[in-house]
Amino acid sequence: MKTEILPVFETIVPEPFEAKRTLVQKWVEEVLDNVGGFGDVYDTRSDEIENKSRSGFIPFTDGGFEGIAYASLSAAHGSGSAPAAIQGYIESAQKEAREEWDRQHPELTYDAIFAETVEEAGQQPLPGFKPSRENDAQREQYWEHEDNWMSEGGTYFYKVRAIFFDQDNSRNESGEPEVYFMVGLNTDFEYGRDNIPWLACYGAKTQQTTWPWEKTVKVDEITDELVETMVEEATKALCSL
Repeated sequence: MKTEILPVFETIVPEPFEAKRTLVQKWVEEVLDNVGGFGDVYDTRSDEIENKSRSGFIPFTDGGFEGIAYASLSAAHGSGSAPAAIQGYIESAQKEAREEWDRQHPELTYDAIFAETVEEAGQQPLPGFKPSRENDAQREQYWEHEDNWMSEGGTYFYKVRAIFFDQDNSRNESGEPEVYFMVGLNTDFEYGRDNIPWLACYGAKTQQTTWPWEKTVKVDEITDELVETMVEEATKALCSL
């Protein structure tokens, strides 16, 4: 799956990062290409991180790149490749889908459709008995209903970021120009917000992205070999979710 860079705003790459800009972008694109092959992912995109001040926006980074892979509960369930962190959401959506089906079809409930037939129980039907295929059609209708249910509002996100922090940035750790590499899984369905502060009022967690792999590297230490190693590390971390 090819990732397209979409320049949606003007950025200024600070001079210390210019020489390694291509390598940093390569890391984001290669990790995102790997994630694009996951069974639950249906699209990817990447952008430069905005770093030029404008009305209503004050950047806290010095630029970089961010990649996003769009995944869905429906694709995760259908492919059997759901991350463990997503499995609970799938089970909840399935429960809701069954309840909604039963509400709409009180004469033909989920339990009735999926009741074990004689053949499925491994028993021999009575002589002259012809098994009905009606159950098969009804089950197909239910599966279509379940798939549609999980497709509505079921998009979650894989995130791939490489952020520039110059030496005078308050978030810089090394005292030299550096790049903060990170990958994560976001479960703010449909929106993709990393943090939702107002959720604290309801006793819910505010952080919506789990970051299983992070690495800060000084710009001068970034090489082709290191980028390839970090691509493998980041991809493996996302695969282990």
